[in-house]
Amino acid sequence: MYDTTVFKSGKDGILLCDYFIGLKHAFGSAMVVKFQDLVMAEISETEKSLQINGRNIDIGSKKFTEFFEQLKELLISDDSYLRSKYEDYVLIELNEIKLKIDNNHYDAAENRFLSLEKIVISNNKEYCASLYYYGCLIRMEHLNFVEAYSYFSSLEQLQQWESNKIIELKQTIDQRKAQHEFNLLEEQKDAFIQENQYDRAINIVKQQKTLHIKSSEQLVQEINRIQSIKEEYIQLLEAKAAEKLECEVFEDVLTILEELNQINPNVSYDEYYVRAKIGTYAFEEVEQQINSIKEVDQQLAEKLEQYLQAAKKNVSGIILNAVSSKDYSFFREHSDLKNIKDSWGMTPLMHFIIHKDLAGIELLADTFDPSDRNAIGHTSLNLANLDYENVFCRDALRLLDDKLIQMMKKYKSKSKLNKIGKVALKGLDSLNSKALLSFELAEATSNAETNMSSALEELEREIKSYEISLITDNYKEFVKYIRKPKNYSEEYTKLAEKKRNIENELEKLQEKKSHLENSIGVKLEEAKNTNLYDFLFEAAGIELGEKDEFEKSSEYENRKRAKAEEIKLTYLENDYVKEQLKRLEEEVETTLSDELKEIEGAIGSTAIELKSMESNINEHYYLLNCQSKLNTNEILDYYYHTYQSKLETGPYDADLESFNMVVSGEEKAVRVPRKVAKEFKTQLSSLKPAYKMELVRDEDKEKIQHNFVYDFEGEQITIPFMLSLTK
Repeated sequence: MYDTTVFKSGKDGILLCDYFIGLKHAFGSAMVVKFQDLVMAEISETEKSLQINGRNIDIGSKKFTEFFEQLKELLISDDSYLRSKYEDYVLIELNEIKLKIDNNHYDAAENRFLSLEKIVISNNKEYCASLYYYGCLIRMEHLNFVEAYSYFSSLEQLQQWESNKIIELKQTIDQRKAQHEFNLLEEQKDAFIQENQYDRAINIVKQQKTLHIKSSEQLVQEINRIQSIKEEYIQLLEAKAAEKLECEVFEDVLTILEELNQINPNVSYDEYYVRAKIGTYAFEEVEQQINSIKEVDQQLAEKLEQYLQAAKKNVSGIILNAVSSKDYSFFREHSDLKNIKDSWGMTPLMHFIIHKDLAGIELLADTFDPSDRNAIGHTSLNLANLDYENVFCRDALRLLDDKLIQMMKKYKSKSKLNKIGKVALKGLDSLNSKALLSFELAEATSNAETNMSSALEELEREIKSYEISLITDNYKEFVKYIRKPKNYSEEYTKLAEKKRNIENELEKLQEKKSHLENSIGVKLEEAKNTNLYDFLFEAAGIELGEKDEFEKSSEYENRKRAKAEEIKLTYLENDYVKEQLKRLEEEVETTLSDELKEIEGAIGSTAIELKSMESNINEHYYLLNCQSKLNTNEILDYYYHTYQSKLETGPYDADLESFNMVVSGEEKAVRVPRKVAKEFKTQLSSLKPAYKMELVRDEDKEKIQHNFVYDFEGEQITIPFMLSLTK
């Protein structure tokens, strides 16, 4: 019937008989396939084979495969006996698949499904519909939603089911897919919590909201739970940092602070950090840090300065003791102290030079830094005032820097040596130069401390004088502040509130940016899942070419669908599909990139606005900090005391139970119960009142009444002393 050999020898082809078909390849034996076996055979287009009763028959070509498929359809449609056998077999298998699925034996159901998929013919729509439905269920269970949607699409195209059932199945797949994505995010969230990355875990929960698996209330509770865990962990780390600081394990403190700064960036751990750095003798860095802290927290800066000076004093004693006792092993064991500058600004190397200790100089020669002005000053000063012919001076210079030798030779004369001394002493006027030139360090240090102490006392006197002048010379300004206390505070409150709003907006933008960056992979996977089957179908159309004019559209569509299934198995090797997926990826990335740029632009403009706002707030910073800088309470107490000291108590009216008193230059009747009036008048000058304010109306205007209130022997006596405006 069909001869595929070149010379039509009949050695390779198909022979069609009454009840069977013969298949022969050249140089091979003929194979017989009974029609009753063929109708229940698995036909694989990809493997180009028949599977009959466990026997695999190699068909050998695509055309032969198509022939057997068409023959099978013909036999089933034209022969009632064969159709009956086919339908009985298919129904039995479909029932078995359903039974396996009902019993949750999805692996066994899948094996039967894959076999039956190759047996059921495409024009048998009822059986195909059941098969595609089971395919959806199996693929959903195995979390393969790409194929689940593919089977759903095939089922929908058959139009065998009612629309409401189709919608219900689609919703089921969508729900299972969303649940799967939710579970994957749940695993990520748990991993982030395990790794103490709580903010990232919270972002995952926010992504879960879009899947609508759990209610908003439940997810808000979860965010609160994570926030609570985060706060507990922060407290644990803070306690550990404090404990390690107490035990002087400073490196551990710094390690803990690194983690704290990542987890809790909005809180400053300056005190822990600076104290730990002091413990590691990083004095220069500490000084810079303290200077920065002074701008925002003078009290903390002063506290840390005390720690620093105590540490410097301690390390000064340690270094001086090691140098004096020629304990060279100390610096070998404590390499972190080799470059340290003590409270005199001197390194251990400088001390060895002063002690004329060549062995110590050689040990620490690598710490000599010619660019260090302080080091050059001290070292040059001390060596220059030795005779260059002196063996120690010559050897010390050679150990430190040959360039210094050349410099010393240039300034050999006494006059020039004195010039070096003046340069070295520039800015160190508080030191006794004669003592230092004689290498009497203790005397030089003592003189320096005396001069510094005197300077500090003078500075304290100036500060005290300035504070007094503030109170006495600026009386009117501070009275104005007392009378209108809300002006600056209200403005500052408004500015601070606006700043907080901008900061919140900036935080939301940052969260949106983070979410967008984290969602690129998810968006890409969603786009791929949505479009992959279309790409496969298009690729199948390209490979199959145009429909034959004698071919039905349904037959052509079936061929395209079958080809798409074939391509799906190795779709990453298909040029067209790869090209479409790459294009899709570029589209997704471009879209997200545009959104990201828009957000980053908004972040930039918001940050500029925030900076401008901070500048505006700084203009009102004086009054905010006047409590700590000028001690406003003491100033207010001063003026209240001024009013109080000017109280004049006149005669007592026993009938009205009131004193005629002069308050702020005005006569007022102050009610005092008769039973305590005498004792009150006697003790008034020694009594300390409380200051209270109340709203009153004066000439139809709302004002604030300032009162002295005395609690005296169970009675409360109120003396009004000043009215101020409310605005």
